[in-house]
Amino acid sequence: MKAISALLHNSSHTKPFEAEEFLSDAAMEKVHLLYFSPKLNASGYYRMLAPCLELAKTPFFNTHIMGLNKEDFNTPFELTTASVDDEWILWADYMIFPILTKDFLYFFKACKVINPELQLVMDVDVLLHQLPGYNPMQKKISGSMLTAFEANLNQVDIITSPNEHILNFYQDFLKGQYGHSTPFFAQLPNLISETGYQDIEAKAAPNNATICIGIVVNPRYTTDLLIVVEPLLEIQKKYANKVIFVLYGWSGVLQDGSKPLAELDITYHKAVSIIDHFEKLSELSLDIALIPVQNKASRRLISEVPYLELASLGIPVIASRHSIFKEYILDGATGNLVDGASQWQRLIERHIEDKDYRKKLGEAAKAYVWEHYGYTEDNLQLFKELFF
Repeated sequence: MKAISALLHNSSHTKPFEAEEFLSDAAMEKVHLLYFSPKLNASGYYRMLAPCLELAKTPFFNTHIMGLNKEDFNTPFELTTASVDDEWILWADYMIFPILTKDFLYFFKACKVINPELQLVMDVDVLLHQLPGYNPMQKKISGSMLTAFEANLNQVDIITSPNEHILNFYQDFLKGQYGHSTPFFAQLPNLISETGYQDIEAKAAPNNATICIGIVVNPRYTTDLLIVVEPLLEIQKKYANKVIFVLYGWSGVLQDGSKPLAELDITYHKAVSIIDHFEKLSELSLDIALIPVQNKASRRLISEVPYLELASLGIPVIASRHSIFKEYILDGATGNLVDGASQWQRLIERHIEDKDYRKKLGEAAKAYVWEHYGYTEDNLQLFKELFF
């Protein structure tokens, strides 16, 4: 992640470019992508930073990042205050934005005046109009923010998302709201990039008989953990000295003060910056990872990224069958999909007892996700088809 960390501390990426470098004949033959105001969080990394760096390696694209800034949980969709020089707007073929909940219509019009050929793109990976009440972000999105977001969506040329449900919702919404032709909609998947793993040092496998079981949960959907409490209590009793539980990214305390996992002996690890995230995952040295998901419509919007990250490190995953993970896990070959407490317990026990099985699934998962969900030639073709 050194390349991304350097961008944050190097203001030169916001300054006007040198014409000789950026406007040469060779450079002008490529498609120019200007990523505007990504943040140093998971969304910014997967949707803007990694694509920018990966596409720049190809002979088809020139890419640039404008206004990289740190995440602020109090203002989740605020953008950088860095100004955009006219030279960048003239240079760009596509200007790619994250979700915008402030009125950007004047700015969009100004960009089109400066560069009439410019295509405006907004990437949307959160369904703002259907945030459940228990989602902390829901209280931060006011009616005026939604109104501005809708107007911005209607003015861009292309809307991208990793999730087809989000695309379908906003395509129908804009048609109903404005009653005329809407932007072009395109699904671009979240892809794993070598950028996140370049700084991870290879570590020798721990020489002990303890099995480390990781429990993965989205902090916005912590009630999903209730699915595995009963089977994990049984596992704890049966393998008292053989297993340890690890939970990364959540403190274990719900908003009402309750602790649903209080009876389990769990080590909690705080979430870290995306800069340190991949190294942290590696340091946890998980033998197995569990991703429980409740069978609810809102869970269709949970990101597949946790599975991709775990599998990319060779960690075998057990996940709920009725979830997005069924589209990514080949059951019994690259991971396990389960229903019900008894299945959870049975599969966890199999992983504990059978080291060869764990190793086989972890290695298969790692090979599979890098082949199918990395920046391969086939996946790069998705970007070429959209931007050429």
